[in-house]
Amino acid sequence: EGIILSDPIIPENNFDIFIENDKGINFGKPSKKGNDIFLPAFGDFNSKDLLGNQITITFVGEELSFESEKIINDLKTKDLFSFNLNKLLYFIFIAFIGGIILNCMPCVLPVISLKLSKIFDENSYQTPKIKTSFLITTLGIISSFFLLGLALITIKNLGYAISWGMQYQNLYFLSLMSLVMFAFGLNMVGIFQITLPFDILKIVPKRKTGNLSDFLNGFLATLLATPCSAPFVGTAITFAFSENNFNMILIFISMGIGLSVPWLLVAFFPRILNYFPKPGKWMVIFKKLLGMGMLITAFWIFSILLSSYYSIFGSSNDYLESNYVIKWEKGLAKHLAEQGETVIVDISADWCLTCKLNKIVIFNINELSQGIKNGKIKFIQGDWTLPNEEILEFLGENKRYGIPFNVVYGPQNSNGIILPEILTKKVLLKALENVK
Repeated sequence: EGIILSDPIIPENNFDIFIENDKGINFGKPSKKGNDIFLPAFGDFNSKDLLGNQITITFVGEELSFESEKIINDLKTKDLFSFNLNKLLYFIFIAFIGGIILNCMPCVLPVISLKLSKIFDENSYQTPKIKTSFLITTLGIISSFFLLGLALITIKNLGYAISWGMQYQNLYFLSLMSLVMFAFGLNMVGIFQITLPFDILKIVPKRKTGNLSDFLNGFLATLLATPCSAPFVGTAITFAFSENNFNMILIFISMGIGLSVPWLLVAFFPRILNYFPKPGKWMVIFKKLLGMGMLITAFWIFSILLSSYYSIFGSSNDYLESNYVIKWEKGLAKHLAEQGETVIVDISADWCLTCKLNKIVIFNINELSQGIKNGKIKFIQGDWTLPNEEILEFLGENKRYGIPFNVVYGPQNSNGIILPEILTKKVLLKALENVK
């Protein structure tokens, strides 16, 4: 006997819940029962003892903690697990912080070229022009997040599963992105100038064509940012995908504003430009170097495209196991943990740079690397480069809608401990110690 929290919205998997009451009834550690959370009661428990009494629910997670008070008026009280403060405002703030953090993620590094090229362009190294340019790019970022939210809502309403960064699993999208990035790179190194089609030039005044370019740069920044799942981003996206359409749009717009913060800082504090050297030939050289960075990004996306084509058309065996890397299968990690094994599960994709950095972290920790290679730690890897319904379902069961996704299993916790998006040695070793 105990308390069941019916289908609560909980954006984390590693959490604890404490229930305080005046009757002195103690409750144990929460456990999942399908979509519900069950808290077992200790000793003689009569649910009627709680009728008319106030209980205090304290939720403690890695990224979210709060306290909520509720009076039990009947034994089927709804909305028992609710925020005392406005949860929507809280998650809007979380989305904003996540958007800011996205600027520091490796997936977004190519966007730095776009940011800096606007500053180092000789023709626009004037404070009023740069201020306007950066504000228009901000509008492009926010608009693209709004349209991305609408697109995901449409896909969801059509009955399809949605995920963060799912467009990078589409061959047509990869083809278009590699061409766009290649064209941008060639333009920045000075090989040719990108001009708008004549029909558009007739509609858009000449002085406004630069504004249109700035606006489209905002769209490109968003497209490059979406493969990443950063701290707070996963929490915000989990909440958004489980909410109604209006709240989902608000979360996406807030994340877009967060991603726009560097542009807004330059737009509203143009004196930042005073810290840069005066215009000169160095700007042309630096712009070409940034263009080379864009070209490298284009080749990287093109390599993902080739790898995806090969996986689909080249061979039916799209994933080869090594001596110490085991191919992911649903339920395998839990099965091994119940047999006494320690297991690390890594769900990644070729287009997820953060996933690759996490893997470097794992294999640069000597005790982990040696443990994996000698078989003491089982390393299971799932490849989500292309659509995989089983992996998507696995992520959904763990209330995750993007990657990187890493879980540690062991004899002491066969249900697994979900790790944060960015792995560190301390986090990994602590999780492994808790499951052994």
